[in-house]
Amino acid sequence: MNLRTLILVASLLFLFLQPYAQHPERKSIPFDSLHKALTNAQTKKEQIDAYLTLGAALSAGRMSDSLFFYAEKIDTTDLYGLAGRQYLKGLAHYRKMQFQEATAELEAASKTLKLQNEKSYLQAMQTLGIAYSRMREPEKAKLTFETMLDFIGDKPAPFKRSIYGNLGMAYRDLGDYNKAMLYFEKCIEERPDDVFSVVNSYMNMATMFGRLEMYDEAIATMMKIDTTKIKNMVVYVAYNNNLGEYHFRNENYEWAKKYLKRGSDLAKEMKQPHLNVKPNIYLSKIYTASGLFDLAEERLAEGFKASRKQPHPPAQIDINLAASEYYLTQENTDSTIYYANTAIRTAELGKAKQQLKNVYQILAQAYEQKGLIDEANIFYKKHASFTDSIEEVGRLKTIATARARYEVAKKEVALLKSNEQKSFFEGLSIKFGIAALVLVIGCIFLYKLFFSEKKTSALREEEIESLNKKLEKNNTITEKIVETTPRLLLKSKAVIDLSELMYIKSDGPYLEFYLVSRANPEVDRNTLKAVIEDLPKDQFVQVHRSYIVNINFVRSIFATKLMLTTGDDINISRSFKANIEKVLIKPVIS
Repeated sequence: MNLRTLILVASLLFLFLQPYAQHPERKSIPFDSLHKALTNAQTKKEQIDAYLTLGAALSAGRMSDSLFFYAEKIDTTDLYGLAGRQYLKGLAHYRKMQFQEATAELEAASKTLKLQNEKSYLQAMQTLGIAYSRMREPEKAKLTFETMLDFIGDKPAPFKRSIYGNLGMAYRDLGDYNKAMLYFEKCIEERPDDVFSVVNSYMNMATMFGRLEMYDEAIATMMKIDTTKIKNMVVYVAYNNNLGEYHFRNENYEWAKKYLKRGSDLAKEMKQPHLNVKPNIYLSKIYTASGLFDLAEERLAEGFKASRKQPHPPAQIDINLAASEYYLTQENTDSTIYYANTAIRTAELGKAKQQLKNVYQILAQAYEQKGLIDEANIFYKKHASFTDSIEEVGRLKTIATARARYEVAKKEVALLKSNEQKSFFEGLSIKFGIAALVLVIGCIFLYKLFFSEKKTSALREEEIESLNKKLEKNNTITEKIVETTPRLLLKSKAVIDLSELMYIKSDGPYLEFYLVSRANPEVDRNTLKAVIEDLPKDQFVQVHRSYIVNINFVRSIFATKLMLTTGDDINISRSFKANIEKVLIKPVIS
């Protein structure tokens, strides 16, 4: 079979497969022009260049076997020919998801390609970086993409947009969300007309805000997307499902229902059942929270039906976890245990244990409902072990660090803008002062605006400083109070020493009591509303719908959070901020 015949067969094969292509940027392969370049090559280098161009096209068409075939056709008697063969083999291994083999070939090829074929070098590095990302080696991926940027410099290049996007993904996986967001923004700026990249970048940014539990920011980021320009319906379904989830997390249930129902309806219309699992999970949670249990069970049933039509392990784990949580609220312990164990088995088969989250706690609570305390304690220990595992602790530490970095960066940007405004107004005031006779009205206006901004900023700082002074005064007063070591008796019969109780966190129908002397919280079935009635009013205050805090353990008060003496941060809700003021204003005990 000659070369012309091979290319013709490959062309027909590609045309047959083309209707099933899903990537929005994939284009048909110009085999005629590629074949012409091969046959017209006058030198060995020109022939190798033609093979590399053909290889890039075949890789875009996911034709890995053809890549292996053409790799063997390259003359490897010099370094450039050897690099060309390694390049095509690397692309072929990548398309076969053989990332270890792909990275080895591409690393070797890129050293020579860098000097002799700039376009193929960038293609090799791009594929190498993505392979590292898929191998969960974000540090190597980051270094690869940064090397590409250094190589390109200030020159315009078609790879820049994708480099920025991939660097955003690498920094996201490293937990540096600030840099990740910076590169996603650069990706948008590079090609604002590329709808796929813009939507993908905004959705990635929103996902990071979601991981940081900053749901207002996640929603605001999603709302920047112009949905009228989204042509890919799979992306549009994902948009609605994700936005619905963020509204649910933010307890905006009506908005959540709107987007989740739209996502579910579109998934059914498109006959994409794997996209219909997530919206039904969250719709079931919303109906459960509203006491509409029949509707909740209908949504669970629809979610299960979708997961069976198109099995996808992550979705199957999530729907079984959702069912176990639902039946726990109904005190249907047998169903709770069945679905929780199904989630565990699915996660073990798919090596996705990180998805299990509170499954062992759910099992413990189910066995507790059945009165099987020994079995419940076994699963409470498993839950504690899972929560304290190196992987989970590392994940939580990464998220905490990322949130802290984001908050610091946001304050730095706000301060920079404030200083820029201050300098701007001062500069203008000086200039206007020189021509005071002509522009006196303008000077007065600018000075008023400047001092208004300064006064507003001072008032905010004064408010926070006032709260902290009251906190300091409160702690001084507390030291004078004779300790009587009051205690709290829980429903589980556990006894809590209130002098050691730092804060209480609500987790569904259960409360977690965090003590100074214990690494893990004491868990009890109760509500914050009931417990706060039994706590000293001058010592414990509800600062959020999910938190009660012992004021004696508060180190500092900020605009939206408290910092405890242990270094932990507790969110403050605006609706509960007045409670802190009341507790801090206490009579001095002489």
